[in-house]
Amino acid sequence: MGPATRSCHGRHVLRVVDKDRRAPTASAAAALSEAYFATGATAFLERALTRRTGAHAATTVGTFHRGNRGKGGVRRRLGGATTSTVGDARGHGGGAREVVRVRWDPENPYAATFGELLDVFWDSHDPTHAPIDDLHASVVFVTSESQREETLRSIEQKTDAYRDADVLTRMESAVDYSFTEAPERFQRRLQRASEDEGSREGSMRNGGSAEKVYANMA
Repeated sequence: MGPATRSCHGRHVLRVVDKDRRAPTASAAAALSEAYFATGATAFLERALTRRTGAHAATTVGTFHRGNRGKGGVRRRLGGATTSTVGDARGHGGGAREVVRVRWDPENPYAATFGELLDVFWDSHDPTHAPIDDLHASVVFVTSESQREETLRSIEQKTDAYRDADVLTRMESAVDYSFTEAPERFQRRLQRASEDEGSREGSMRNGGSAEKVYANMA
């Protein structure tokens, strides 16, 4: 399905780009539910999702590689080198993107629902802001038909809510991608930075100079 437009308050707005309506593979129908999101500001998105899910889900930063099932393509990993065999990772639909994966047990009554994760996704960025390239695009990667339908409704609701700007968020099928978890140093970056800052401030309040504190961290 290509881009669909409709008239809203005298102008045409983008409703959704639904690039693939195929059902997920059998491996996706596991006991745990999965959701993948990209906004171009991965660390901030990860922090927002982690705060919402707490101990009732696993939130992981990683990279989605497109078309890497023995057919060439672009492989890019956070913290690693880029190996390009076909296309350009910065081209639309081209190689890889930084994403945040959320895994949860749908039977857990305390776990966030997919709809609640979508709310966090919308609140964590401006979906009307044009990205500098495709790696910074606003994308929801769906893993099931129910996620696809809920994402479609959510994008349409946001399109109605933003009267003076186009919602640029896309929806794609996670089936077309393989996920590579990022190294540990890319996980919980903002949380660790906040904890480190608190530790430095506490040390200085207890009589340590800034020079000594930073020297001890070196």
